[in-house]
Amino acid sequence: MDFNSGNYIKLFTDMMFEGFIVIDRNGKIQIYNEKAKEIFGIIPRDEISHRKGKIEKGDIVVLGGDNIIGEDDGELDPDSLKLLGIKNKKIQRGDSLIAIGLYDDEGIEPVYKYLKKKAVGGKKS
Repeated sequence: MDFNSGNYIKLFTDMMFEGFIVIDRNGKIQIYNEKAKEIFGIIPRDEISHRKGKIEKGDIVVLGGDNIIGEDDGELDPDSLKLLGIKNKKIQRGDSLIAIGLYDDEGIEPVYKYLKKKAVGGKKS
């Protein structure tokens, strides 16, 4: 068996009970297992799904690493982030954000990282 093959990695990671994702330094997903797909709702399961295009209370929401608030996200604004439990008043329109949280459910704290918008001349504002 070739231990360096993608098939071996997939076989090994799919045996895991935890979700497993490897993201490279460019923010691109390189490896993921079936449990991660299940956690993020990529595997359709009738007993826990709802209509396509609808976000409901308790849904996991992931905002990608190249998201610029208010520019490429359907006019998301800092106040909207409160629905994910993000109440950081320092986050403003134009900042970059990566986040995961539960929609309209304060049971679990969101995880997020943001970078301030760069001002003219390359300095962070």
